[in-house]
Amino acid sequence: IEGGDWELCEGSNFAGRCVTLERSAPDLNAYGLGNRVRSARPVRRDPGGPDAGAFGLFGKRWILSEMEGRRFNTEALYIEFDRDRASGSSGCNRFTGAFQADRARLTFAPIAGTRRACTDPDMQRAENAFLGLLQSTTRYELRGNTLYLFSGQGPILSFEGR
Repeated sequence: IEGGDWELCEGSNFAGRCVTLERSAPDLNAYGLGNRVRSARPVRRDPGGPDAGAFGLFGKRWILSEMEGRRFNTEALYIEFDRDRASGSSGCNRFTGAFQADRARLTFAPIAGTRRACTDPDMQRAENAFLGLLQSTTRYELRGNTLYLFSGQGPILSFEGR
């Protein structure tokens, strides 16, 4: 790929797992694609628009569906992105903090939160883990209506968009 940003998908006609890459992606194995790309198209972005650096993150409430392999079936943990701030619910408390996104890279500045007591010990553990994993995020991928956050090689959090 020479020049511009591209969406690459494992399935034909942009089906299956898709990732958006910047032009400098010499090794698709780093994105888990290897030689499985079946469709590709350029991604057009307004360089001055609100989603220029965080393509696809805005306009949805991202409800936690999985954390480090554990499935969640609650709307209590979620995140929303608005220009340069992320906010949401970590289970018992609300949180907010700045983030930086540059194509597939995503990092969070220190996150601030309310300090309400959490009476459910399981929810308290989930909240602590959730906030810690957000802070360790290094990149993201959007696959359909699912947002994956990564730290290192594997996904650490996944969300369903609503």
